[in-house]
Amino acid sequence: METKNNDPAFLFYSKDFYEGTRTMLPEERACYMDLLIYQHQHGPIPTDIKRVLLYCNGIDEATLIATLEAKFKLCDKGWVNRRLSEVIQQREEFSNRQSVNGKVGQFFKKAKALLTKKEYATLKESMVNKGNDEIYELISGKEIDKAMLIAMLEAMLQAKLKHLGNGNGNIKDNKGGVGEKPQIGFNVDNISPGYISVLSEWLDYKRGRGQTYKTQKSFELLAEQLVQLSRGDPQTADMIVKQSMANNWAGLFELKTNGSSNGKNIGSKVHEVVTDPATGDFSDDI
Repeated sequence: METKNNDPAFLFYSKDFYEGTRTMLPEERACYMDLLIYQHQHGPIPTDIKRVLLYCNGIDEATLIATLEAKFKLCDKGWVNRRLSEVIQQREEFSNRQSVNGKVGQFFKKAKALLTKKEYATLKESMVNKGNDEIYELISGKEIDKAMLIAMLEAMLQAKLKHLGNGNGNIKDNKGGVGEKPQIGFNVDNISPGYISVLSEWLDYKRGRGQTYKTQKSFELLAEQLVQLSRGDPQTADMIVKQSMANNWAGLFELKTNGSSNGKNIGSKVHEVVTDPATGDFSDDI
């Protein structure tokens, strides 16, 4: 049921109005218009006929009652024109949708200005499957600044790592079933924030090759040795990961420089997944 409406306008379907009022007398048509305006601005029309007559100036009581009975439905709170109710609701929903879309658009505009290109691209990718309503719920009531964006990005990447650790996103208990191996998510609480997106990218790549890390320990060793290879620099770690991806390598290696041979030397391999010839399963080779 409508309440007092702050919207200054509603859609007026002239053809429908004309066809629906052709047999009405001029005073009935004028009364009808007055009543529609009242409902739009104040909600249901009161059942107090004498009070409504003050709003429909110049109309007699019989004309008012005839118009109400012809064009309105008597409900608990008063008289309501159902078509107008639908128009008001549709306009309100459209207005809310435009507001949500605008705020989400402003969020991404501000994020693009505050984040690096890589951070912004990661943020967009992490939200690619989220609708505007869901994104709005995430940002509603929050101040959009660099710290907030980084925290949001890290939380999403952590969730993604845990999802990738599960293989299919389902966390199973340690009991498992017959012929099943228990699956766990990767805990990233001890991973440096700057490395989360790099590790996420590497896990995506490995999963695309049909290879997985099956234990929390193997994942932690991967992260630890990547930190060592990159000497604690996430940007270098990102270059190491992209080097392996570009060369279709199964493992991570020291970053190739102009003076090195092929980057795959002096025991620099970090982690590689190999296939057990007996079972066909992927196992960790560290």
